[in-house]
Amino acid sequence: MSDEQVQKTVIEQVTEDIWIRPEKSLQAFQKSLNKLGWKTNMTPIPVDFIIFTNKECPIAIERKTTNDFLRSIRDGSLVEQLRAMRGISDDAYILLEGSWSWMFSQKNPYRSHMNESSVVGYIDVVDKFGVKIIPVNNQTWSVAWIDKRLRDLKGKEKKLLFKLRGSASKDLSSAEQAEYIVSGLPGLGPVGLIEIKTICKNADEFFDWLHQDHNMYEDLFKFSTRIKNLKPKWKSIMEANWHGKV
Repeated sequence: MSDEQVQKTVIEQVTEDIWIRPEKSLQAFQKSLNKLGWKTNMTPIPVDFIIFTNKECPIAIERKTTNDFLRSIRDGSLVEQLRAMRGISDDAYILLEGSWSWMFSQKNPYRSHMNESSVVGYIDVVDKFGVKIIPVNNQTWSVAWIDKRLRDLKGKEKKLLFKLRGSASKDLSSAEQAEYIVSGLPGLGPVGLIEIKTICKNADEFFDWLHQDHNMYEDLFKFSTRIKNLKPKWKSIMEANWHGKV
């Protein structure tokens, strides 16, 4: 059996969505991906992540901060890591976290003294290996990228979990507190609230309308029990007419 046939057989037997290298720095990634509904397994692998899909070829991912990237250039490990990634898959990525401008800023007491041109040259080396660099802001963005990649490949829609805002300052009226809670829903905000106020006269009507007639947010129906439990406590907030004019 050829190496390719062996690799294909191993992939077909995998039950997890993603393998993660068993490092302390990656434990938070495993927890976050598990919360998003993905099956993970921490196992010794030569890269940080391997995504398994219904394709014959898995996806190899290395997550690096800008500091890590510079360090791997200095100690010569970058090329070694690139070879390991391509040894696993033709579909390989480096999630590069952080700001280059801050790395080279005179204001940064720990700034890099490497020549910027040298770094650009190594970015070109990465490209020649066929590994794609994905710039991300931080660890949260890295998790979001992996999640989206998995959903795209698995054909799954993203399910968002929302938290209701707590009631605001006691100085606000019941109607003002209701507005504060509703406008806190992601993607709604003060502008969206103005539109909502043309449809519903109070927060109680808004949540009833949302639950029965309008799928504005995925998974918002999970709030139904919570809203019912809070109605006695928030009675004045839920039922008070909106503050001010639309």
